[in-house]
Parts: sequence; C-alpha cells; structure tokens
Amino acid sequence: MDPPTDKPLSERRKFLQLPKAERHRILSEQAKEMADFYENDTEWREWERLSLVEYDIPLDT
Repeated sequence: MDPPTDKPLSERRKFLQLPKAERHRILSEQAKEMADFYENDTEWREWERLSLVEYDIPLDT
C-alpha cells in the first residue's frame, strides 16, 4: 500500500460537500485499509523506534 498523500484543497472541499453517509462510507473504507496496513506492515514500526528529533534543552534556569 502506498502511503497517503495530501489532497489538494479542491478535492477536500468536494469531499466535504458529499452527503454525510457517503463521507462516512469513504472514511470507513480508508480506516479499514489503514488498519490492515498497521496490522500487517512492519516497516512503520521501525520508524517508531527512531528518534527523529533530538532535543537540546539547556539545564540552566
């Protein structure tokens, strides 16, 4: 599965204009796909173990 990409604002507006039931169906479908991704793809877990940001917090107060 390819990682999700940000949609242009025009596509997001179209989505928000859909009837509530249709938006719910689409979001439910996407949630099922992501659940499958997180349950079966171990690559994302490798990122979870990495420290992406190192904080340098001064100790002097």
